[in-house]
Amino acid sequence: MAESVGSYELKVKRFSGSRGRILVPYRTTDGTARAGKEYEQLNGELIFENNETEKLLSLHIIEEGCYEKDVAFQVSLGDPRILDDEEAEDEVPEDDSGSRLHRQQQQQMQRLQEQLQQQKAQGQPGQPNGRPPNTIPDTPENRIALLGLPTLSDVFQVTVRIRESKEFKSTVDAMMQRGTGPILGTSTWKEQFVEAFSVSPDLGGGDEEEDGGSPSCGDYIMHFFTFPFKFLFAFVPPTDYCHGWVAFWVSILWIGFMTAIIGDVSSHLGCSVGLLDSCTALSIVALGTSLPDTFASKVAALNDKYADASVGNVTGSNAVNVFLGIGIAWTLAALHHWWHGEKFLVDPGNLAFNVTIFCVGALISIFVMMVRRMRCVGGELGGPKVFKYMTTGLLLMLWFTYITLACLEAYDVIEGF
Repeated sequence: MAESVGSYELKVKRFSGSRGRILVPYRTTDGTARAGKEYEQLNGELIFENNETEKLLSLHIIEEGCYEKDVAFQVSLGDPRILDDEEAEDEVPEDDSGSRLHRQQQQQMQRLQEQLQQQKAQGQPGQPNGRPPNTIPDTPENRIALLGLPTLSDVFQVTVRIRESKEFKSTVDAMMQRGTGPILGTSTWKEQFVEAFSVSPDLGGGDEEEDGGSPSCGDYIMHFFTFPFKFLFAFVPPTDYCHGWVAFWVSILWIGFMTAIIGDVSSHLGCSVGLLDSCTALSIVALGTSLPDTFASKVAALNDKYADASVGNVTGSNAVNVFLGIGIAWTLAALHHWWHGEKFLVDPGNLAFNVTIFCVGALISIFVMMVRRMRCVGGELGGPKVFKYMTTGLLLMLWFTYITLACLEAYDVIEGF
């Protein structure tokens, strides 16, 4: 059933006779659905009056407004028992022998029912073939009364499955179809250049009330800092062309071109100021190529409920840089030298020292992440401001320490290995 149903009437039927008053206990038990969250818990009794064969059990479903939902809970019936009908006994005339006989049989079944309940509570087994238990005399009256006792059928428990509301899902789909256009991209080059020259407020916090607010000072600083990249990438074809594939491949090529330009400019800058290539690579080049990963991790941290996407983006980008950026280049170089009958040899330089310092910093960072999982902190990301500032300061200190030691070793100020 859909979660928007509100209330659902579950039928409980009585078969093989309708004489007498019968009490049937019922209760709900959690499955994947939780009482108080997806449905209202029930624990009560149904009373079938004389000549009544059907009752309705009302189930109340709580609507959460989930886009996708598939949970379930169980409704179970307990052992039914006969109720004493005192009013019916008072209304029976003295000359009505049939009603008197029925009343006597009902009383006999009630006594037998009480004995069976006591036996069940004590854990004593019953007898097969419909014979009374050992604690009950095996008389014709008891056998007849035993056959007349109410029992549960084979179906005494049902599983209620709650699914998402189709109306709510259709509404969300319609809103997404109308809204994904401006979210995923623009349809014309004009819109892209307008966005590149415009200063938009940062709505990463997810507060809908801030929509349409004025940009802050930080927004203007970030706009002027990123304007060259925004302007250059405005030349990428809009996402409406070929379902976005043209924009995808052109963006990949444009990113590679920009990476090459940044690397060459950084190398020339380091050469101009007298920096060694290793120091230039560790500072200027590494900082320039890592800034996009930093902003991508920030967006992932704001839009994801957990820290997996943000932290995984860092490890994934480093894996791509090492295995693809260096691995493919070195593989092609090795094949080239092999084809010409030469050996491809690379001078390790201070690689061992740098890798050792990097591994030490990585172990400290992993230890910090494990400590931040404590309840008082709140998780790998976020938490109280004190812990956020302390973690930021520690990680920045590790980065500066790594660059300082690597540069000192490159200039032979300290001895490496």
